[in-house]
Amino acid sequence: MKKITTKFLAAAGASAVATALVISLGATAFADTGASSEDQLSAGVQSGGGGVGADGSIGGQVQAGSTDGTQNQEQAQTQEQTQTQEQAQTQEQAQTQEQAQTQEQAQTQEQLQTQDRLQTQDRLRTQEQLQTRSRTQLATSSTTTAGFNGLQQATQAQITNRLNFLQRILARIQETKFLSTTERTRLEAEIQAQINGLQNFQSSTTNATSSAALREDRQTFTQSTQTFARIAPQSAILAAADRIQNIVTMMTTVGTKLRTRLSASATTSIALQNSLTDFNAKIAAANSQALAVQAEVSATTTTRTQAQLVVLYQDARTKLQAAQSDLVAARKDAITILQGLGVAVEESATASTTAEATTTGQ
Repeated sequence: MKKITTKFLAAAGASAVATALVISLGATAFADTGASSEDQLSAGVQSGGGGVGADGSIGGQVQAGSTDGTQNQEQAQTQEQTQTQEQAQTQEQAQTQEQAQTQEQAQTQEQLQTQDRLQTQDRLRTQEQLQTRSRTQLATSSTTTAGFNGLQQATQAQITNRLNFLQRILARIQETKFLSTTERTRLEAEIQAQINGLQNFQSSTTNATSSAALREDRQTFTQSTQTFARIAPQSAILAAADRIQNIVTMMTTVGTKLRTRLSASATTSIALQNSLTDFNAKIAAANSQALAVQAEVSATTTTRTQAQLVVLYQDARTKLQAAQSDLVAARKDAITILQGLGVAVEESATASTTAEATTTGQ
């Protein structure tokens, strides 16, 4: 009986749990009703598994057990699918997070590289700026040094020229014979003061270490030019006037000797006498010009303006040039007389009484 029931249920494809239950319960049912097992099983199967016995209770229990097993299996599959989906989602989230972290790391690395490049560029730019500044400072320093040296040399040259001029004029004033002692002493003191100031100024410009200090010294030098512009031409003109007076004195002596020779000569001509007369007139005129120059230039004071001094000194030079011309003419008369007396004379020599030229720029 058990073998038949098992074979029938296996052929019908029932689950293992239902089969075992039917076998157990079927044996009992068949024993109670006395029906054949095949009939009971057939009736239970034909009724849709509604029961094995006469009341169908066993069939309902088998059907319920089969449904519960199927639901449990479906729930297990659903749960398994859910877990699989959750694992897939978790894995996907982990991959997404890993990708995000990788991207962040790449961005961070790129930012660091960019920052490093910027810092390198900044360092190079700063280094280039420092080099440019250094070159500029060097060029400026060279230009400044060249400008300072040029200014210093130019200033030294001006001082040297002025000192040389004043020293020559001082020597001529000291040699004068027809200036009054008061006038000569005054001129010597003023010229010497100028020389002393220029020497101090020369030392200051030599020791100057900056353009500012040198410009300050040059300003002092420029301010002293006004005094120099008055003293230098005045001294030179007075020295020239004194020289003319000295030449007039010597030529007056020569005129006296010529008159003596003409008086002693047995063949004295009227022409020679006229030359002597002209000789005396020329030296007298030269002397008058010199005296006039001495008088007007000695009266020069610090109250005169530069324009007034220019006019005064120009007039004095004109008078000196006229005096020089008179002396040259007188010398020619003397040569004529001597040659008339049979004395050999060299005519190459000329009188020199020109006042030394001066400018306020010296």
